[in-house]
Amino acid sequence: MAITDNMDFSIIAAVDDKGGLAKNGQMPWQLPSELKYFKAITIGTGHNAIIMGRKTWQALPEKNKPLKNRLNVILSRQDNLSLPKRVIQFSSLDQALNTLKQKNLDRIFVIGGGEVFKEAVNHKSCSNIYLTKISQNFNCDIFMPKIDKNFKLEKQSQLVEESGLSYCFLTFTRSKSR
Repeated sequence: MAITDNMDFSIIAAVDDKGGLAKNGQMPWQLPSELKYFKAITIGTGHNAIIMGRKTWQALPEKNKPLKNRLNVILSRQDNLSLPKRVIQFSSLDQALNTLKQKNLDRIFVIGGGEVFKEAVNHKSCSNIYLTKISQNFNCDIFMPKIDKNFKLEKQSQLVEESGLSYCFLTFTRSKSR
């Protein structure tokens, strides 16, 4: 399904039990199964794009840049970023969405970080939130914004145990009455 004029996008994130996303610019947990889930959702079976802020891009390990099998889009007002070919940059989420709707994409995912999530979670085109909820507090200093009441919990996985941590996968869908 190609994106149409209303070009919805989804958010995907992992948070601790206080809604924490990162500490000192890094995710403070290492969960291989959660990373596999992230990859499976964001790659899917089609041609997808991932949108992230500059700090999230810079926090990625060099060996993983760009994230494979997805169009990587970086949001930054700095125009001197050195980006690999096939990675595109926009100064705003709306500018990125307006351009991406003209590409033959199946899905768009916003993957972070905190500042980008603040804008994305309240954006009228945000249709789904895929949230991994980790049952521990990591004393994070970057947090996921509160999920709007128009989003309803649609799915919740069984609890997963890995690396001494428990977590589950949640899917929220925006109510159709916007």
